[in-house]
Amino acid sequence: MALISSSMQTLQKIASNSVDRAAECLSKQNIQTLSAKDQKLKLQSYRLEYLEQNAVSMSNGMSVASLQNHQNFIYNLDRSITRQEMIIQEWQTMAQQLTVIWQQCQRKKMSYDVLIERAGKKADVIALKKDQKSTDEFANARSAVLMMKQSVHHD
Repeated sequence: MALISSSMQTLQKIASNSVDRAAECLSKQNIQTLSAKDQKLKLQSYRLEYLEQNAVSMSNGMSVASLQNHQNFIYNLDRSITRQEMIIQEWQTMAQQLTVIWQQCQRKKMSYDVLIERAGKKADVIALKKDQKSTDEFANARSAVLMMKQSVHHD
């Protein structure tokens, strides 16, 4: 029984380490995703500021070259924002996959927890029965001794 318990505790520890590693990976992935979202917001904010700053220039008249540069710059910003959205999607997908892995590790660890708890309860019941048997044997032996003493005194 002790060997089984020791083996189960070893497996439980391995499972616990797996849960910790999976949680760490998930946390790092979530941080990367948040960082990518922040970067996207910065790009969008920069785009809006650039449009606002150049609105005055455009209303006052711009050369064709300046207008083309402006349009190219906005186009490149839009492409960067789109790429950032794709990165966010990829990283969110990875975070979802890492969540599934973490949940699987967690379930495995919890299974070992339950098995160890059951084994402990079973060992407690066996120990309790053994103690009860010893107590009963002692009480029976004591009763037998007392009865023998009483029969000796009555004879």
